Amino acid sequence: MGSLAPNVPEHFNAQFDVVVGNPPWKRLRPSPNTEVGRTEQRAQNVATNQVFSEISRRVLATRQIKGLNVASYENPDNNPDLPFLWRAAEWAKPGGSIAMALPARIILKQSDKGRLAREALLRGLTVNGILNCSDLEKTAVWPNMDLPFMLLFARNSLPSSGHQFSFVTPVRERRLSKQGEFRIDFRSAQTLSVESAVAKPWLLKTLGLGSALDVEVLEKISASDFPTVSDIWTGLSSGEGYNISPRLPQKPADHLLNLPNFKPPQLGVEFDVERLKTWRDVHRRETAHAPRKAHLYEPPLVIVPQTPGEKQDTPKAYLSEKHAVAFSKSFYGYSTAGHNNPEGLARLLYLVVHSQLWRHHYFTHSSRIGASYRTLLKEDLDGFPFPNPNALTPVQWRRVDRLAKELPGNDPDSRKEVDKLVLDFYGLNTHDATVIGDTVRFGAPYRSARLSAEGPPRGDDVDAFCRYLVNMIQPFVKGIEAELCAAEPGGQTETTLAPWRFISLTPHNSKVDIAPSFILDVMQEANRHAASRILMVLPQGGLFIGLLNQLRFWSQSGARLCGLHIIRQHLSAFRADE
Repeated sequence: MGSLAPNVPEHFNAQFDVVVGNPPWKRLRPSPNTEVGRTEQRAQNVATNQVFSEISRRVLATRQIKGLNVASYENPDNNPDLPFLWRAAEWAKPGGSIAMALPARIILKQSDKGRLAREALLRGLTVNGILNCSDLEKTAVWPNMDLPFMLLFARNSLPSSGHQFSFVTPVRERRLSKQGEFRIDFRSAQTLSVESAVAKPWLLKTLGLGSALDVEVLEKISASDFPTVSDIWTGLSSGEGYNISPRLPQKPADHLLNLPNFKPPQLGVEFDVERLKTWRDVHRRETAHAPRKAHLYEPPLVIVPQTPGEKQDTPKAYLSEKHAVAFSKSFYGYSTAGHNNPEGLARLLYLVVHSQLWRHHYFTHSSRIGASYRTLLKEDLDGFPFPNPNALTPVQWRRVDRLAKELPGNDPDSRKEVDKLVLDFYGLNTHDATVIGDTVRFGAPYRSARLSAEGPPRGDDVDAFCRYLVNMIQPFVKGIEAELCAAEPGGQTETTLAPWRFISLTPHNSKVDIAPSFILDVMQEANRHAASRILMVLPQGGLFIGLLNQLRFWSQSGARLCGLHIIRQHLSAFRADE
């Protein structure tokens, strides 16, 4: 137990001006090879975690945090890191400093225990800053660190009313991370209130993956007051599939024996039930540790893989409308048997989980994907706002039926139409769709997304960025007759294109020439400040804009963020001479 042991001298309490640490993170798990040994280890771990919880409750109780249910506080998932944090708070003087390296799951967790633990941290300490290094795992920034991590900086006191803290999320850049370095600039930093981080448990995960634009999309969905998938499935069957675990106690699996045993098809989402072997033939047994209830496998049935895969065209769900199918614990099943429109509801869920909006949701909400493993929790789907089946129009139901039949063809146009249909359900517009698409494309916690995000933009990407910027800013520019013009300036060479790329945004169509030597000086100064964007007012009017030569900055969402900054801070650059 180390510093968490009950015999640690009490005279350490409130004695230290600064407490700095990197406590152990590893979850307590049973490790013996025998079942008896594992049972004993589980019991010991439960007792140890009870000590963890008691330490945390003891410290929190002394703080008298208004509205925090300290009595119900339980240390999440047998993890020792938070108890060490609260022991550090016990040792630090009132108002003393605490700095710790911690697992990022603390700020990403969405379970009830995880949310309460995060709220206790934010309301029990004056958090000054969190450096969220979720995107820097498995890099030379912290060699041999394979988990998302964070650095916490706090004062040992209760936060004042309206307290705000800095939340900083560096993005991974291979050139820098190979040297053990990372960039912190304005795009990486957010100033957040404790109240907002507590009221929106998904906020830190969302900002760590996307931007304030994603927060706006999620707030718009929340304002629509949709029921969740869990609400819709009240009275219906859903859950994880059967678990054999032959070493664990067994139960009869009579209802599984003759069911087709689900096996994902090699290509696409359509599978032939007639070709599946029975559960008995596959497993050659008649028992399972957790066979689940027979209702779970009844049709119409949507089977959702726990591992959704990194590609958009990877199957996100499978549909069996007529046949009961047995599926393993690698899948979640949602049966609509007993609903007043069972086929329609099953098709609706089948389409929704193939949409970009669903991918955006689990990227911005999941406690696992982008936080530890690359698998979904059932709570991720259960908590997803879902279109109310009773509110859909006959026209929408016809589109649902048609697209559910077309989706197995894996036609890109059908997938786009699925996305459009789902966005229509939620009242989201083209700007929202752009944000969702860019975050899914560039923010996904996969190597393929990171490489794409870091690659240089093509000429048409820059042209699209320029068009978006002009269309966004033009209505806000008054007093000029000419339309705004955005273009790459003369003087930009292949040498200068390596780390940065530049455009000019002017109230005239004349070409702007910039000396290559000046561009080099600007880049050096920007790199010295670890910036990712440059904005300079041109003598003849307009702006000289530089962005890192990475596609994520030249996306449509990047153009919107850049445009918002210009509208708020730099419209005077376009005012006509009086």
